[in-house]
Amino acid sequence: MKILARVSVMLIVLGVVLPSFGQATPDAKPGAASKLDFALTYGYRWSKLAASNSTVFGLQGGDAEAVYNLSGKYRSLGLVVDVNGETASAIRPGLDLSQITAVAGPRVTSRQTLPGTFKASIYAETLFGYVHAFDSVFPGTTGTVSSANGFAAEVGGGLGVPVSKHFGWRIGDVHYIYSRLTNNNSNFQSDIRISTGITFHF
Repeated sequence: MKILARVSVMLIVLGVVLPSFGQATPDAKPGAASKLDFALTYGYRWSKLAASNSTVFGLQGGDAEAVYNLSGKYRSLGLVVDVNGETASAIRPGLDLSQITAVAGPRVTSRQTLPGTFKASIYAETLFGYVHAFDSVFPGTTGTVSSANGFAAEVGGGLGVPVSKHFGWRIGDVHYIYSRLTNNNSNFQSDIRISTGITFHF
């Protein structure tokens, strides 16, 4: 949780810096912000077994995201809803894992025209919600179960470029993910996910 708190503070600072950066180049002509953005991405997530200090495994999956962008003097702010599904097989002999995460929260976006009229949207966000994990083993004080639910939080950001007025490419997205799932050890997980995909703007 200390890492999460530090990153959240950093994002608050970015929330002040990014809009100012966006206004620092009045001659630039970035694409106009859309009211609604949707994204479909593919991601890879690095996680670690609770019983091991070194055994890292990967989960792969897809992500669906919707963003409502504010206007006026708050045009750099958006409200995000994100649903992610991931799975991993044989993280240990005979042990698999699947999970669905639903989170929501604020996003800060800076829309820039970079050298060579290369347009880009750079964003940072903090999201909170819920994770449901299943088809695995979750040991606890009352026994072992095949599914578990818990709190989830994500902090991170990414870079996207427009391809046309209503279509774009999410070049890269990196998030630190904190979740609370029983594992008969620390009962929390600290993961990293990278993703890329397509975006739709309306």
